[in-house]
Amino acid sequence: MVPFASKKTVIRAGGGLYYALIDALDYRLDQTAPFNTVYADKSIAFSTINPNATYKAAKIVPSGVQANLQTPAVESYTFRIEQHLSANTMLSVGYIGSHGYHGILSIDANVPLPTICPASPCPASYPAGTWYNSSTAPLANSALSNSTHWFSEGVSSYNGLEVDVNHHFSHGFAISRGLHLREGSRRWRQLKYQRGDEFSRVRRQSP
Repeated sequence: MVPFASKKTVIRAGGGLYYALIDALDYRLDQTAPFNTVYADKSIAFSTINPNATYKAAKIVPSGVQANLQTPAVESYTFRIEQHLSANTMLSVGYIGSHGYHGILSIDANVPLPTICPASPCPASYPAGTWYNSSTAPLANSALSNSTHWFSEGVSSYNGLEVDVNHHFSHGFAISRGLHLREGSRRWRQLKYQRGDEFSRVRRQSP
């Protein structure tokens, strides 16, 4: 778009919504009981493992995906203003950003449930409402070992400022100088404990 009569200023804007295929479910479901069950026994030393032995303390290592797994998506958008300073020099200032959601996260869904202070064994110095993770806390489902599950709960954001100056000389020679400032973030860590609690509630309600 050229908004001014001088025709020396150009405004550009664009955006898009992009999806990623979830085409590797067979990888995440490759050790789902009872067809390809994986067991783990954390009570023995690696050097004493016998491939032909049966270990009674071994527990199933579950693997799966979130029941309502969503398709990962990213919204991308740009806005740029280009100004001709002279016949051979142009200044460009632009914004580029994106917001992602339903990102696939690989999470252990069977983690120990945190203690909410001031309940025991939370230290007395911790304020009320603090989540305390004790090293001796049992797994949410003690009948199983740690799990590997996919959850579509990843969130990301990106914001960038781009400034470019271009000057063209004779015979096709040009100089370009640019500056790019950016800021991004990802949020997912607290999900580990929230999903552990959800997994525990589901298992407790099962017959």
